Amino acid sequence: RVLSIQSHVVSGSVGNKSAVFPLQLLGFDVDFINSVQFSNHTGYPNKWKGTVLSGQELTALCTGLQDNHLFHYDYLLTGYIGSETFLTSIISTLDAIKAVNPNAKYVCDPVLGDHDQYYVPAELVQIFRQQLIPRAYMITPNQFEAELLTESKIHSEDDAVRALISLRKLGPEVVVLTSAELKTLPEDANTMNINSDCSEENESLFCYVLYPIPSSASDRTSSASDRTSSATAGATACITRIEIEKLEGHFTGTGDATAALMLAWVHLLQQQQQQLGDSGKTEFNAYSAALRNSLSTVKAMIQRSSVCVRGRSVSAAPASNNINNNSCEDSADKCALIRARELQVVQSKRDIECPPTSLLAARSIKTWAISY
Repeated sequence: RVLSIQSHVVSGSVGNKSAVFPLQLLGFDVDFINSVQFSNHTGYPNKWKGTVLSGQELTALCTGLQDNHLFHYDYLLTGYIGSETFLTSIISTLDAIKAVNPNAKYVCDPVLGDHDQYYVPAELVQIFRQQLIPRAYMITPNQFEAELLTESKIHSEDDAVRALISLRKLGPEVVVLTSAELKTLPEDANTMNINSDCSEENESLFCYVLYPIPSSASDRTSSASDRTSSATAGATACITRIEIEKLEGHFTGTGDATAALMLAWVHLLQQQQQQLGDSGKTEFNAYSAALRNSLSTVKAMIQRSSVCVRGRSVSAAPASNNINNNSCEDSADKCALIRARELQVVQSKRDIECPPTSLLAARSIKTWAISY
């Protein structure tokens, strides 16, 4: 069972609207609490209407669940949290969950901002760093959030690895850097367009997961697609990096969906390995495979959204097929274009249940052991 505490919008696909449906499809019993309830996300031109849940109201809801013996959860998943008082109540909620189930795990998506823009008050960074992340089993920051939490910029793979290690030292077993745009590319990166009929270069995104060394890591075999170092002696963790093509456009809800999918697939794949008596002897271990599955599904969602945006752009501004087009002067057209950028979650039901890993077309995949 999962308790998901995130934002909610009536129309759109962010927060719980992006996280709950995938978890339920993958077999998880999900209870959810909405940290905010808005008409739409905050990027619309005519703003939004709605309410914000206070920390006191969160505590009251959890007390009601406790009083009726409904507070047994295996996971707590949190996303957007907009105030210090609400963060404090999250900590109390986690303590209460662990009092009932000491083995419960906390998956924290530290939603702070993106593309050098804060979504929350800057003072929340320190609270995340000092109070929430040390309690987490898994965290899923994007590049901007990882930079804020580590107080260091990520320009190269070495920078990314240092950030992963720095975050791991705060407490979580698993650290996922959901995407990074690197100015200095890894030597083995493959940034050429994967379509043979197109000669121009496309940018790459680099996604990382740092995780404990599997118990039989030294027995794992390498393959052309997963170039795994066998030098695990004395290592303290493993990192998998997946390089993917950067898709055109900006879409909301991708981080929320990725965090939920990582929670689900790490759990399901670890459970599968235990049932089969497999301790990491497969081509992909649970963490690497979870990242691959999650990225595959999110890419499918984005591609569906891209089709919607292109269709809307053509009808609203026939002179442009650019899916980043914001030239609509009419308010209704502008809102419709933003609506088209909402992640296509429900429409991706099949891709959630059976991740289209062939669609991912990863440009490079690498796993290696590290010591720190």
